Amino acid sequence: MKRGAQFSGLRGGGGVDQVNADKDREFYLKELASEECQCGCEKNKGRTFCFGCYRKLPREIQSRLYSKLGHGYEEARELAAGFLGD
Repeated sequence: MKRGAQFSGLRGGGGVDQVNADKDREFYLKELASEECQCGCEKNKGRTFCFGCYRKLPREIQSRLYSKLGHGYEEARELAAGFLGD
């Protein structure tokens, strides 16, 4: 479930950047609404990862996952997924 780093459009803009930002936002919202972690285990809606994957992350990354969409969440999610080997 790796996502491209197209975050610049999330804070405004238009055209292609805005379309990419909208797609990225939709991806993250669907992932948060999902009940399946990237590892295949069950997770709670509203969480990025299952408890097992979350516990494997360094505390700094764990805390960054509480950032809001458009304010650091996307970068934290990609960092966490990379750390977990997605």
